[in-house]
Amino acid sequence: MEDGERIYLTGQIWKLEQSNRRWKRATFVLAVPLALLLIVAPATSFLLGMLHIRQTSKAAQMEMEARAAAEAARQRANGQQAKQAAEMPHGAADKNREADPQN
Repeated sequence: MEDGERIYLTGQIWKLEQSNRRWKRATFVLAVPLALLLIVAPATSFLLGMLHIRQTSKAAQMEMEARAAAEAARQRANGQQAKQAAEMPHGAADKNREADPQN
């Protein structure tokens, strides 16, 4: 092999090695965000799903409590009306009914 060929081939090998190093760096630089995306996206989806489930169950619980409170208030009001009607003489209860058109 002549010196000129040896120098040319050595230069080609150096260029190929340099190109190989660049590709390895580019691959690493692109792989890191991809790996982060593959880890963060499912974790975020899972956490948001759990948050949605928690909020939904809390809203349902609050709705049930509100309905129970409304029912209890309605029962208390009905109980008070019945108590007042029972305490009044029969004639006074009739006069109350005439005065209050809702009953």
